Amino acid sequence: MKFITITPSKYMQDALLTSDTTLVLAHLIEEGNEYWKGCLKFKKLGGKLIMDNSFYELKRNMEIEKLVKKANLINANTLVLPDIPYRDNFSFIIKHTIKRIRELGYKGKFMATIFANNRDFKKDLYQFKALNEIGGVDIISIPYSFDEEFAFQRPKFLDLIEKKVGVRNIKKHIHLFGCNSLENLKKEKRSWVKSIDGTLPWKCGYYKLKLPIPVEKDPKRPKNYFDIANIDREQRDIIIYNLKYIKEVCENETQPTTT
Repeated sequence: MKFITITPSKYMQDALLTSDTTLVLAHLIEEGNEYWKGCLKFKKLGGKLIMDNSFYELKRNMEIEKLVKKANLINANTLVLPDIPYRDNFSFIIKHTIKRIRELGYKGKFMATIFANNRDFKKDLYQFKALNEIGGVDIISIPYSFDEEFAFQRPKFLDLIEKKVGVRNIKKHIHLFGCNSLENLKKEKRSWVKSIDGTLPWKCGYYKLKLPIPVEKDPKRPKNYFDIANIDREQRDIIIYNLKYIKEVCENETQPTTT
């Protein structure tokens, strides 16, 4: 499993310490701004960009035309489709959305997100099965719950997929949206889960916290996270250590050293 690091724009190249890919946020991209420049620089370094739709940040879906324009501004390799809640015609909506985005000129891959996020996972499983069968979907992303009571229940949903779908029947690249703790991450490692994203190693390094850390010490990322322009030597050293540490956690069967 690859760890896809989400970083401030000035330090986007740090993502290459964990994989060849970084995740960027659509609402931050404006032609000519520093975030846009960071995306283009990352591409020049050979990196790949997944552009998130910023649904969580905006609390709504961005207009399709605007979303596609931003994806094309950075030549995104993968575009996260608008979030679609549970509906009986879920598959039709996803297919129609993909068709419309193609008509607007986007040529990259598509990631679709499980949106139901309900407590018994029934609707989540319905969406997973539907996305698994849609040819235009390249990647299925599974978020963790933002309901504090259920924030660490994603491993149970992964267990349910194995039981009700079967590993051999999973047809897509499976991505985990967000990493909420190292403890959960270790429970989520499966041969069929290919990647996970997050700010954990970078933000902890920014606060001079060396991984591993317990869940209760996990800091919130600073409000100006994506605009951070300066860090000192100690921060830099810990960030690099953390990025290498989490890569080892994700990719190796044995646990990394903590020295």
